[in-house]
Amino acid sequence: MLIFISGKITGDDNYKAKFDKAQKELESQGHKVLNPTDIVPADIPYNKQMHICLKLIKVADSVYFLEDWGESKGARIEMKKALMLGKRICIEGV
Repeated sequence: MLIFISGKITGDDNYKAKFDKAQKELESQGHKVLNPTDIVPADIPYNKQMHICLKLIKVADSVYFLEDWGESKGARIEMKKALMLGKRICIEGV
């Protein structure tokens, strides 16, 4: 399964380690992972970052939301997109 990871990035100094940990766990279960912290350039405008993330969700089979996703405007938008597209949704810790 191809899984996109979603969670809080802005304002979280530990975001990269958090996303990488989730990626390793999902890959250990045999999944292919779309990790936006590896794919999306951090030095482009936010609206372009979100555009890329929403396109990645479109091609993913599932979206894995880190437990802090509700604290992120972008992750909340990603949740709406995933629901609209009928993607399988998994939430860390649930």
